[in-house]
Amino acid sequence: METVEWNEADQVVIGQSTLDFSDKKIACLGDSITQAANLESMEDYQQYSYPTKLAEILGAEEVVNLGIGGSSIGRYWQDAFVDRYMDIPEDTDLILVMGGTNDGFCLHRENVGNFEERSPRTLIGDLNELMRGLKENYPDAEVVFVTPLPNVLHDILRKDRPELMSQRVIVDSMIALAREYEFDVIDLYDSNLLDSHDAAVISNYMPDGVHCNPDGYRILAEHIAADLIRLQDSQDVEDGEEFREAEGMEMEAASEQGMESESDAGQNMKSEAIFDQNIESESDSAQNMESVETSESAENTGYKEVPDNIGKDENLEDIADSQDIVDSENIEAAENIDDSEDMTDSRDITELEAEEEFKSRIPIDILKFRERDTAQDRDLIDMEAKKMNEEAADAQIQKDMTMEVGSYG
Repeated sequence: METVEWNEADQVVIGQSTLDFSDKKIACLGDSITQAANLESMEDYQQYSYPTKLAEILGAEEVVNLGIGGSSIGRYWQDAFVDRYMDIPEDTDLILVMGGTNDGFCLHRENVGNFEERSPRTLIGDLNELMRGLKENYPDAEVVFVTPLPNVLHDILRKDRPELMSQRVIVDSMIALAREYEFDVIDLYDSNLLDSHDAAVISNYMPDGVHCNPDGYRILAEHIAADLIRLQDSQDVEDGEEFREAEGMEMEAASEQGMESESDAGQNMKSEAIFDQNIESESDSAQNMESVETSESAENTGYKEVPDNIGKDENLEDIADSQDIVDSENIEAAENIDDSEDMTDSRDITELEAEEEFKSRIPIDILKFRERDTAQDRDLIDMEAKKMNEEAADAQIQKDMTMEVGSYG
């Protein structure tokens, strides 16, 4: 999707949203793109920055711009994010971290690091420290990482300096770690939004191929705002599914408990019927005993002389009636459970259709992140880093050999 098409879709999402951000405090940690440093020559230039525009679009209570030109995520350049994230106010509700552009300009392939060691002053090590710090120090805040926009300048630099790390590695490392820390990601890199490889983008929105003009920052802000809305909507869907799942479990437990109660009630009715009939049987026995002429004969014969069928047949009828009641109640309870299961199945199908329909409206830059396999990402990143190091070493050997041959020439 091209920038204009993206922007049209984003504006529709924003226009239809009913979410309320009026009590939200937002902090934007970033570099010169967050700061809008390229517009410093303009009066009150930060009014054009994406954080300021974001506040206007969402109607947020407050947005703090923590962008510093030239800064990187890790400690291999100045004003590293990992060294200044604590500048974020403690009462922040939403933290946006957009970076990686300058990392691509300065980071050597050998400084990628790996997911096992996560050493300081490597991309993975410092990015991991940043995320861990945000998780521990801002436990109540929602944290969203924003991958860097693809820029043509990085590709030009890599032609002369092949040892520079590719943006792809930076993006994949950010996404893999964010997934581990359960942070959402807005993936600008794979969105084709404001991609400076497109001449029309440079002409209309990014004159230097890296930084936006006022129109470009507005489009960037609208996209981030729309994706925040999409993320919140998708979270509401997930929360709703979890609630309905819990509700279904409660209904099932209640049905099972009701069935047990009805069964117990039936058993109680059965016991009471037997007890009542035994009393009647004993009463009949007493009357038979009174009809005997002598007390001794009555004493000797008593209850034993009561015919076997007296009382017992009636007892069996009561037991049968009681069992019919229990069976009827059990059948009714089972039918209720079946109805409940049918309702659950119907609800599951409806939710599944709703989820698929909703997913069809979520941009690929969010879905791609959510469907990634972290372990696989890590392996690919480590393999790519290893491959790049080997290629860099081979290139250096070829360069040394060329210089050596030249010295004899």
